[in-house]
Amino acid sequence: MKTRIIRNHEQLLSACESLSEIPDESLPIEITVDHYKKKRSVEQNRRLWEILQQVSKAKPYDAEHSPEVWLEYFKGEFLPKTVVTLGGNPKIVVGSSSHLKTQEFNDFMTQIEAWAAEHEIQLELLE
Repeated sequence: MKTRIIRNHEQLLSACESLSEIPDESLPIEITVDHYKKKRSVEQNRRLWEILQQVSKAKPYDAEHSPEVWLEYFKGEFLPKTVVTLGGNPKIVVGSSSHLKTQEFNDFMTQIEAWAAEHEIQLELLE
C-alpha cells in the first residue's frame, strides 16, 4: 500500500500521471482519497505517558501495574475492536493507539482522563 500526501496542484497532477501509468495487469486497484489529518504529535505522546504514569502511581483498585499495562487496558476499553475469525476461532483484536490521528488521540486521552476522574485520581498535567 502506498500513501501520498498531496499539498499542492503540481503534486496532484503528478499523482494522477502516476496512476495513468499503472499497467493493465495490475488492475483492479483501490484508491482512497481523504483529507489529510496529522498523526499524533510528540507532545501528545508525552502527555499520554504522563497520564499513564500518574494512573500507575495511584494504584486504582489497589492494582500495581506499569504504565504499559495501563495503556493496554485503556486501549481495550476505548479503542475500536475488530472480530477476526481464523480457523473457526473468533478473536477480538484491539486497535493501535499509534495509528490514531491528532483528534482521535485527543479523544482517547480525554476518555482516560474521564476514567481517572471517575476513579478519584487527580491528574496533574502539563498543558
